[in-house]
Amino acid sequence: MKILSILAKIIYNQKNGSFRKSLIFPILGIIIGSYVIFMTLSIMNGMEKSIVDRIKSFDYPYYVYEKNIDNSFVFENNGYESIGIIENNNLENLVYVKSYENLQDYIDRINQYLLIDKKNKVDSDIYIGYELSRQLNLNVGDSLKLSSPLSANIATKIFPSKIFNIGGIYEMSMFDYDSKFIICSNDAFVDLYGDSAGNKKYYVSQKNNSKDELIFSNDNEMLISALQFERNIYVFFGFSVIFFSSFILMIVMMITALEKRTQFSIINILGLSIRKIQLAIFLNNLILGLLLSIFGYMLAIITINLNYSYNVFSYIFNALPFQNIPMSLTYSDILVFLLMLILIVSVSGILPFIFKIKNILVVKSE
Repeated sequence: MKILSILAKIIYNQKNGSFRKSLIFPILGIIIGSYVIFMTLSIMNGMEKSIVDRIKSFDYPYYVYEKNIDNSFVFENNGYESIGIIENNNLENLVYVKSYENLQDYIDRINQYLLIDKKNKVDSDIYIGYELSRQLNLNVGDSLKLSSPLSANIATKIFPSKIFNIGGIYEMSMFDYDSKFIICSNDAFVDLYGDSAGNKKYYVSQKNNSKDELIFSNDNEMLISALQFERNIYVFFGFSVIFFSSFILMIVMMITALEKRTQFSIINILGLSIRKIQLAIFLNNLILGLLLSIFGYMLAIITINLNYSYNVFSYIFNALPFQNIPMSLTYSDILVFLLMLILIVSVSGILPFIFKIKNILVVKSE
């Protein structure tokens, strides 16, 4: 420990004994980079989990097409989906129409998102999102005209259409779902689309492992992949700051190795071998990397707790569909990235001494 303390003073202090100011920028860079990485992981993990949970609660996570199953397949619901056109007050909106065999079971599933639900519903009633109802100035009990662009009459170029009554309005606080989706029963869907209804989907909440030959699909995989890609971009930005700061740290250490060659030579004469000097310097930088990474992590934890207490980020990101910005850090994330950060700082700090000190002491011995 005494050797580590002596070498730390040689490495991190100037000739007059004061702290080496050239280390301030790389140290701040490493702290900021660590902070950015942990905050990014926390926010993106939390948002991904929250969005996926919302989507899974709004729709069944997995489905299998009708042509791929037999009579023994156990499913929770089934239905169709297609695109449609809403005509209202000379306005046309392209929407995504989803139907379910047991519509009431599905409505019970999304009950937490229902704003208004008509008491005396009929099978032909449809459900629309709040944003769509606001755009078209519609409410429960009103009617709208829904057309099928896939069933157009080639000769007349007229879309088949039906008038539907609105049985309920839901709000997921996700714009695409609240403005683009219409929910109806299978009977209402087939009544409009007829032969163009397409393949029926059979929905399940969990994959059936006993049916290995089935291909389970998930419409939300692209969204999840996009969230993960965005998270990786921000993490890459954080690591870029770390690498840049570590490169500057390496240059500073290279200059230090040249400036302090006399001190290193004296320590070598006193009996400390080159390998032990290099090991001691590596341990010093390892401790430095550990402290800086933990400091960045602690700043992230403080920020997360402040957000939970005072909802700080909701004032900054007020367009997000969350009352509180969800944040989540797993122990595996913390451990992996702490180790990576410490390794980067340690290696960048020791590399100049591996080459420079060896050359200095070899020249001296000659």
